[in-house]
Amino acid sequence: MATIRSLNQTARIIDGRSHRCENCPLHPCSEIQFKVCSNAFIEGFRKGVKWEKEQRKRKDK
Repeated sequence: MATIRSLNQTARIIDGRSHRCENCPLHPCSEIQFKVCSNAFIEGFRKGVKWEKEQRKRKDK
């Protein structure tokens, strides 16, 4: 398995695995709506990773 090089790359991989389109109220959605949904997931994933790192730093102190 190849090494994951960046947080964005990791977020995109996980986004592809975790789509919940069958539960989406906008289903079927246009390509633009799909991109907005994916970008929101990636942004939230990055914020979550940042928050977790901050929590670990606080816990280590």
